[in-house]
Amino acid sequence: MLSRLMSRYATAVSVHNCRFVSSSTSKWCDYVPSPIFIESCKSWPTAVSLFESTLSVGCYPISHYNFILSSLLQLGRSETVVSLAQQLEEVKYRNNIYKRVLPDIHTWSILITCHCFHGNMSSAICLFNNIIKTGHPPSSETLYDIFDGFCRIGKIHKAILFYNDIVLKQGFQLDNRTYSILIQGVCEIGGETQIAIQLLRQALQINSGKQDAGFSFKRMYNSIILRLCKDRLANQAYDLYSEMIHTHTFKPDVVTYHHLIYGYCILGQFEQAIALFKKFKASLPEKVFKVSINIPPTPPTQREVKSAKTAVAVMIKGGLKPNVASYHSVADGIYNFGSRRLMNKIAHKMERLLLLPKSLLRFEVYYYDLVKY
Repeated sequence: MLSRLMSRYATAVSVHNCRFVSSSTSKWCDYVPSPIFIESCKSWPTAVSLFESTLSVGCYPISHYNFILSSLLQLGRSETVVSLAQQLEEVKYRNNIYKRVLPDIHTWSILITCHCFHGNMSSAICLFNNIIKTGHPPSSETLYDIFDGFCRIGKIHKAILFYNDIVLKQGFQLDNRTYSILIQGVCEIGGETQIAIQLLRQALQINSGKQDAGFSFKRMYNSIILRLCKDRLANQAYDLYSEMIHTHTFKPDVVTYHHLIYGYCILGQFEQAIALFKKFKASLPEKVFKVSINIPPTPPTQREVKSAKTAVAVMIKGGLKPNVASYHSVADGIYNFGSRRLMNKIAHKMERLLLLPKSLLRFEVYYYDLVKY
């Protein structure tokens, strides 16, 4: 069936099926393909066979192959993309004529995305240099892919070197999405908060007037505020929070308040934490707290306490360390029933938990992922 489809396609599709337009209309290719060509690229086996069969003919432009490669990339076949792209520069012998299809900057951009996804940053940088040598600036998507690739494999310092030596020196501009992921990566390293703040300042200077900038900048501020709070620098985090509100008029969200309250709590400054919680509560619509206000609190039943203990036990057996709030909830219930022995066990577990910042970090990341969507 596939061979018959390819046979029909070979007779029906040629270079004339594609209308050539400016390369600025698409990231990947510089022409508009025919409907039958687009439909054929939606299937992985068909797209691969189409690539190989048309490459054997050797009369198609590079844009034709770029479209197939980009379609395979969208299908999640990045390894197939790299394998097929290697065939482009191989010399083909047909009718006593040697032919080869030379990749262009769009081909290299596609391959950079693939290599960065798999952490092959040396290959990605080589392809990036190929783009620079042509005199064309890299697209914002390509720059994002490179920084995302460094952050994926934990090479944050290399990402900073790339930013200083390539991006700043050559005047390339990053978008807010790239600054956000770079700042988030820097904030995962302790003691590098000042670099993250400098990146934030640079992003504010370049991209503050762009559409939907507020959401992106809130994510950048939240990442830095969390890092400062983990470094027990809650006052500096509060200064950034104030700057966020008064200087740039970005409205803080639940994540911002959560990080600040967490920072003051680990310092034992509960008055500031409570004041922030009240401010957060006042910033929300009244209906959010309507249920908790109208329904009086009731003491937990013994069955509820047992269920809570069981839930924590399941979390531990499953390899997920409960956060402080989980232990606190169980301790509250047990306290009402006077079981001091069990409370002491929970207190010891909480003490061990607080000595493991990675478990707290796991909770913070999980919490942030839930809230940001």
